[in-house]
Amino acid sequence: MLEPRPPARRLAEAAVRAQTELVGDPRGPPIVQHILTRLYEHLGKLIGPVGFDTLLGRALVLARRARPALGGITAGPGGKLEGPAGLTRAGSGFDEHALAIVSHFIDLLMNLIGEDLALRTIRDIWPAAPDEEER
Repeated sequence: MLEPRPPARRLAEAAVRAQTELVGDPRGPPIVQHILTRLYEHLGKLIGPVGFDTLLGRALVLARRARPALGGITAGPGGKLEGPAGLTRAGSGFDEHALAIVSHFIDLLMNLIGEDLALRTIRDIWPAAPDEEER
């Protein structure tokens, strides 16, 4: 599996758009870190901190397969990414490497808890994410 399924990619893109609108400051931490922190805060109750860290680690491994440039990035506890500063927004677009990590994470989450519950969870965190008809 080099690329996540389209529904996971769409949810990740929606999360990126919604979080970018919320943060609005390109000088702060990368958007991917904001997204992972919010996911950790919400999913820690559902799958636990160890479950979250395991999913993030696996998502990073999957994202690296298609994007070797992620080789220097590591996943730490609590959803923290560490490594080169390459996970930032490039101009007005979101870095594809960071989007790959979030997409794979959501795809794995959909496999673990089901697509409907994953969608509801994303919509709880980012109400601007697509609803059922938009998927």
